[in-house]
Amino acid sequence: MISTCKNIFLFTVILILCSFSVYSQKHKDTLPENRYIQFTGIVVTSDSIQPIPFVHIIVKDKPYGDYSDFSGKFSFVAEKGDTVFFSHIQYKKAFFVIPDTLTDFKYHIIESLTSDTVYLDGVVVSPIPNRSTFDQFFLTANIPQDKLDIAKKNLEREAFKDAAFKMGMDEKENYQAYIHYQNQKQYYQGTVPSITLMNPFAWAQFFEAWNRGDFKNKPSTQKKAKKSSKEDEQKKDEQN
Repeated sequence: MISTCKNIFLFTVILILCSFSVYSQKHKDTLPENRYIQFTGIVVTSDSIQPIPFVHIIVKDKPYGDYSDFSGKFSFVAEKGDTVFFSHIQYKKAFFVIPDTLTDFKYHIIESLTSDTVYLDGVVVSPIPNRSTFDQFFLTANIPQDKLDIAKKNLEREAFKDAAFKMGMDEKENYQAYIHYQNQKQYYQGTVPSITLMNPFAWAQFFEAWNRGDFKNKPSTQKKAKKSSKEDEQKKDEQN
């Protein structure tokens, strides 16, 4: 009796597992995550098969898309059955419909665009009617300065000093200063910050500046030189 119950129980478990696997396999393709694919490709010209950079790739009625790089390549996630538009100012627009019967999770295409001719409005060029009108136009014309004069004016040292004085730190300098502060804070966390008085590198810089004479009182030396020159002149006058 016990063995019969065990056999019935095992048969029931196997039947449930088989039915569950069949149901999962049947509805596998209808799951939402299986609708998305990796849509990649390259955009080229139709005549010379050259890559086209900066092509706008837009999915119809969807908030996503992409644009081609310098090699004409693109890659983004799309859904099966999406309509993809390709547009460029120098080429005619084109579209491609992603098949909704794909079984793989990625799809690759090569899209070719045809050159488009853009017609501009005509421009009429007419001469100046007489010499007096030409003289008037020439004298009142706002002729720009020579490029060399403009470059010299922009590269003046005083202009650079004023610009540097008025200019604050940019985002890179602010970021570096903040990171340096955070590093110092993390380095001395839980300890007493070091005193620069015991820093050997600071002392080395101090002695180098001392040997160079950076701490000498330059105005006082000038006064002593003037006094010594006056004393020499007085001595010469007394000898004469």
